[in-house]
Amino acid sequence: MISSALAGCVPYALPPLKAELGGATLTGQKPALHAGGGAHLASGVLDKQQAFDVGVGGFVEVDEDSGNTAAAYVDTAVFVERDHQTRTSLGVRGEVRWTADAEGVQRRGYGAKLRVEREMFGTTNKGYSESARCGAFAGAARGTGGIGVFAEAGPVWMPEQRTAFSATAGITLRVPSTIGIIVAIPGCR
Repeated sequence: MISSALAGCVPYALPPLKAELGGATLTGQKPALHAGGGAHLASGVLDKQQAFDVGVGGFVEVDEDSGNTAAAYVDTAVFVERDHQTRTSLGVRGEVRWTADAEGVQRRGYGAKLRVEREMFGTTNKGYSESARCGAFAGAARGTGGIGVFAEAGPVWMPEQRTAFSATAGITLRVPSTIGIIVAIPGCR
């Protein structure tokens, strides 16, 4: 009775996501770590013949000199080649970027990039569950999961009214829509 009163219950839900991790370069600056993600249509569908992807999200780019950039993006892509488990997309991405100046004031800039991706993918529409002495979880996933590589490049209009060329490359991870619950008994061993 006491243990059931102390049980923790945590519901969770994820939209269809695509995450990315890689390296970025910008004319006149040191290379940066690029990490981002957002909600993407192609991660939430079961159709392996899906013709396009549309996404909205954000990313950060961090370099060793703390010239950090945070950005929001909107992108769209067309799958130009596919088979049962792999596909290639060509697309465009628009960005609104915020970079701190020497005084630490956030300045706004913009970017426009052409993008190519190649990914291995699969669809799922299944439930899952697991239980143990100290807890349990259950849920369901629906959509497309996958892993791939990407490269993108294009102009970036910097806050100080200069234009720079940017290039980014790395890996992507697709996660289908997911919903579930975790139940745990705190202090249980």
